Amino acid sequence: MSTQRSVLPCLCLAVLFSVTILFLDGFDQEAQAKQEYRDAFFTVYAGAVGTTIETVPSRTNHCGVCHWRFNGGGERNPYGARLQEVLGVHDTFEEDILSIQSEDPDSDGYSSRSEIEDLTPYTNTPTFPGLTPANVGNVSRVDVAEIQDHLVPGSDTIPPDVTVIKPNGGETSPISAVLTNTIPSQTGWKSRLIIIGNTSGKVNIRIAS
Repeated sequence: MSTQRSVLPCLCLAVLFSVTILFLDGFDQEAQAKQEYRDAFFTVYAGAVGTTIETVPSRTNHCGVCHWRFNGGGERNPYGARLQEVLGVHDTFEEDILSIQSEDPDSDGYSSRSEIEDLTPYTNTPTFPGLTPANVGNVSRVDVAEIQDHLVPGSDTIPPDVTVIKPNGGETSPISAVLTNTIPSQTGWKSRLIIIGNTSGKVNIRIAS
């Protein structure tokens, strides 16, 4: 009887130890896979390394490109959910990522590639391809103030390129003649018209919103 009593606890400990090893091994494999996805993303978009979409003071080397929880795991944001759908479809993770770069998973009007790589004419890019002002309330494990200005491309810094077609020198135009112009339609600039007219022999030009 004494031999049975000593063997049973040993068996229980052995089983518990084996289960623990299997759990930790599975956890390690999952963590490694997540790191591989992250590494692949910043290989494709190397220019984004060191920017807000890669690291912030409150959560360095975060997982906020794909996850609501910036420390990784849990539910994915729209970009992460879309990326999950194509993972493994191609030969490499990098190819999976590139296959959706022209899409707009967060429906903010900008493709993922534009949000991440269009550094001009915007001052706040790269921006998160899965976050918008409407859904940023879902994020956690990060100081939202640190990412708030990097949700949607904006702050256009390139002035409009205006081309006056008429008059082009030595001509006159009737009062309130509306002339065409060339102005890029970009965030931060309103569409404008050039209106000219002559008063007392002088030509007046003004910009109207």
